[in-house]
Amino acid sequence: MSTPPTPHRRLSDADIERLISEAASRAAEQAVRQAFGALGVDPSDPAHVRDWHADMLWTRSAREGSSRLSTSLKTTILGTIATAALYALWRVIQGGAGSGS
Repeated sequence: MSTPPTPHRRLSDADIERLISEAASRAAEQAVRQAFGALGVDPSDPAHVRDWHADMLWTRSAREGSSRLSTSLKTTILGTIATAALYALWRVIQGGAGSGS
């Protein structure tokens, strides 16, 4: 024959809040460990986190530099094309004025 269940103590609101807070903290810590782990970073090692952060800063700098270079290159190419078109137009105008005299 099984024994009857023992009565459980009713939790106070403060106990419930404490349990929820502890569970949320554990879940957050686990989520952070998993997220950093997926990125190949050990969040418990400050040096590893600093190195990862430095790598991210370098990557951002490289990306922004590449973007600026691309913009400068496009501007140079368009400027060269516009200059060539204006030069060709000027040659046509000069040639047309010289042959009509």
